[in-house]
Amino acid sequence: MSMTLLGTFAAFAAGVKETPTKANPWGLVFDNTGHVWVAEPGCDAEPNCLTTFRSYIGEYNRSNESLVKNYFEPSGYSSPVFLATKNGNIWFTESTTNAIGRLIPGSTPHWTQWKVPTASANPYDLLFDKNGNLWFTVPRQIHSRKPPCQPPIAILTALLWTIPARSGLSRTTR
Repeated sequence: MSMTLLGTFAAFAAGVKETPTKANPWGLVFDNTGHVWVAEPGCDAEPNCLTTFRSYIGEYNRSNESLVKNYFEPSGYSSPVFLATKNGNIWFTESTTNAIGRLIPGSTPHWTQWKVPTASANPYDLLFDKNGNLWFTVPRQIHSRKPPCQPPIAILTALLWTIPARSGLSRTTR
């Protein structure tokens, strides 16, 4: 059995290609055009970056493994950690500035940032559900917004969320 596992690992490792970056890559997401987007917070974001260099979101072409562009965050933004994509836009969490952001990529990129209403919430992971709602997590809370991100944010606490097979979300109070 151990020889089989070792052989499997060796086959996997042989197919791995390293792509060097200048930052400390965290989250990644694939878009519908075959590109890979990588969050480069410039630090180890657990939960806050103590020292950083300029952070960015990198776009890579998956077919030829080349860098397309690094989108450097403007002043007032900090350390993207995890990413999600919807309609060609890249959404990201910023635990250091307690915010959720959106990048509209292109030759003139547009950045937007929304503060999470809970102080020091440190948002981390995020995703879109099948209805287009943006969900993200913070310690002991689940947040949801319907883009475009207009207040208020829905904050769900003291709930146990379950996902029954072939259905939407349902909740059970605890």
